Amino acid sequence: MSVKWKAAGALSMLVGLSLLASGCGSQGENAESAPTESSESFPVTVKNYYGDATIEAEPKSIVVLEQEEVIEVIQKMGFEDSIAATSYIDVGKQKKYLPEEYVKGGDVYDGDIVGSAPGEVNLENLAEYEPDLIFAPDYADDDVISSLNDLAPVVSTKDGEDSATDIITNAFLALGGTEQDAEEFLGEAKRILTEFGDSVGAEELTMEEIYVAEDGLAAPPASTNPFIESGFKRGPFSEQVVEDGNPNPVSISWEELDKIQSDLVVFAGTGVDAEALVKKDSRYERLPAVEKDLVFFANDPQYENSSSNPPTPGGAQHFVDTFGAEVKSRLSD
Repeated sequence: MSVKWKAAGALSMLVGLSLLASGCGSQGENAESAPTESSESFPVTVKNYYGDATIEAEPKSIVVLEQEEVIEVIQKMGFEDSIAATSYIDVGKQKKYLPEEYVKGGDVYDGDIVGSAPGEVNLENLAEYEPDLIFAPDYADDDVISSLNDLAPVVSTKDGEDSATDIITNAFLALGGTEQDAEEFLGEAKRILTEFGDSVGAEELTMEEIYVAEDGLAAPPASTNPFIESGFKRGPFSEQVVEDGNPNPVSISWEELDKIQSDLVVFAGTGVDAEALVKKDSRYERLPAVEKDLVFFANDPQYENSSSNPPTPGGAQHFVDTFGAEVKSRLSD
């Protein structure tokens, strides 16, 4: 995709709502998991949307581009010491779900590898790491992928649909793991979220993700997000995206703000003060979510942006411990 929803940069930040671990927070049992033995698993071939990638031997210098969800996979597979650099576009997220060495300013983070737009890569800076494995986004242009392949095997998604579960599965395969390893990994994240959802009665509540701009509102394309994975039901606007199978947002005019009748609403925006824009509209105070004190603003650092983490066990736990804990507290009041 030249510009998919995630590739629209900050739009995935807003409420894309997927998950990964916080290095400074507890990861519970996930941190204790023994790495999968993979020394005899190479060479391996991974099917990407652009073709096959073959990793001939255990990687010693891994570079992760805009695919933070694979970091926990790399750790679980025992290759943490092989991560040479990670890099992502600065879209306002502090990446609080990541261990400190991978956040902006950390020892392994290098913001000079990627450009200011999704899928842009500074090949010269990247080459300095002499990578033998690169994890890259499927929304990078074909010529970028080709140039990356000249440096090292590139692993992305199988179908080119910017799927977090897809890149996680391919990450396991690239590191000598199996699809079953990936299923168990994703299943553990689902278990953590389901237990949280059961504890707050999520099946009785609807939620919406709403993107805010000066000229109107929008419900983003459906994505895996921790609220839905926890059992919350999609509100009518989010459900329309699912039913239509539309890769584009569902537009909502400001005059339709009071049609957002879901129990819980997350507002976010890129380059705007979403909270100020929404609250200045007189219809805002009439929203059911406002009356129930279940309105959230995804860019609020109070919630550590945990609602936009990728779907990994550590990330799921981070969501439950941060944003999820706030939801639970408000529901119990």
